[in-house]
Amino acid sequence: MAGFLMVAPTVTAQPGLTAQIVLFEPNSVGSFTYSVSQTDLTTDTTQAAALSGDPVVTNGTVTLTATTLIDGHDYAFEVTVTGADGMSARSAASTPITATT
Repeated sequence: MAGFLMVAPTVTAQPGLTAQIVLFEPNSVGSFTYSVSQTDLTTDTTQAAALSGDPVVTNGTVTLTATTLIDGHDYAFEVTVTGADGMSARSAASTPITATT
């Protein structure tokens, strides 16, 4: 995706074993899909994150919510943005968070 630089998302642990993931909105024209991979640093496993609801786009940012985290486990997240043209960009890994109930 020309002209789009992916940086690490900002992630915040939320009550209820969820995480709020915020990234900059792509500055390219068209529609986008978002997928998130989560690495459980406690068990050293990576999988697709379960996301709740649709992405929320406001003021140049996109907010996603990852669910079904394990209490006390540390997680890092990466986001892949894919444009309608099939081009995609992947972020760097986020700073780790610890899931809480």
